Amino acid sequence: MPNEVQIYNKILQEFGDTLENASKDTQNNQYMTQCQKRIVNFDSFKEYVTTKLKLSGCPYSCDVLYRYCTNEWFLIEFKNGKLENENTNKGFVPKNNEFYDIIRKLLESLLLLTEELEQSIKFFRNNIIFILVYNEQNNPFLNVMDSMIKLGHKSEPIPMSYLNEILPNDKFNVSYFNKLYVKKTFVCSKEFFEKEFITKWT
Repeated sequence: MPNEVQIYNKILQEFGDTLENASKDTQNNQYMTQCQKRIVNFDSFKEYVTTKLKLSGCPYSCDVLYRYCTNEWFLIEFKNGKLENENTNKGFVPKNNEFYDIIRKLLESLLLLTEELEQSIKFFRNNIIFILVYNEQNNPFLNVMDSMIKLGHKSEPIPMSYLNEILPNDKFNVSYFNKLYVKKTFVCSKEFFEKEFITKWT
């Protein structure tokens, strides 16, 4: 019986793509990264599942599934457009908020993986990291430098491990899922993603 790594490699072979292609905003014909690392195009995998099960509707999904090592798996969602402003509710965000769709993408991606990898939520809680990458130019209210300066970091490079201390995850409640459904959640600009993820994790 194949283990989760063998299953991932099979999915990668069938639905492999570059990180650049998976980051494409087709509506505006723009890319969020130029990284050529091979990853699983999770939207393509989702479409395959939809066809295989003859579903009348299509599940939501993140853009990318990427396995870095045994216990480091990433689900990545790229958001080039403008995001809704902060939400102050606890727990799940309301349906009229942009982040409702993002959270649905995360949760339905996990459900798809539950069946494909034949793993429980405990596996995701211990291994999967969710990253939301946004375009800072279209979202000035998410000003990374302001957050860094408030913490006294000024312009030095910041390790990704400190990301939750710097960026306003709780404005959108994605950190609600930390240690509940995933190991960690991050919200970062595409510039920060290039510096702290692409250069260190690909």
